[in-house]
Amino acid sequence: MTMVRFPRLSLAEAEDVIAEIWKCLEEHDLQSPRMTFVFRRDGRVNINCRFEDALGAALIAWRFSDGPAGGELAPGHERCEAQAAAHHSPFSRGRCAGATH
Repeated sequence: MTMVRFPRLSLAEAEDVIAEIWKCLEEHDLQSPRMTFVFRRDGRVNINCRFEDALGAALIAWRFSDGPAGGELAPGHERCEAQAAAHHSPFSRGRCAGATH
């Protein structure tokens, strides 16, 4: 199991992250993660996504690596960004562009 974290998001950012995760997973026909949410006293939200498939986790972490949400693979969890990039070469970081498998 591989985890991707989205720490300290505003509620608006959290909504955008969830929508983009599902959009990418559907476009790439990947399994949905287990998600947990921690609502902080300062109004921020931490989102943790646990993926059964390391490729799905790497794809999502890579997708958000430039954005304000900054998805990160949790320490100690499997890393395979290069495999995700090679497998989904038509994928652009700016949006999920329909990669074919």
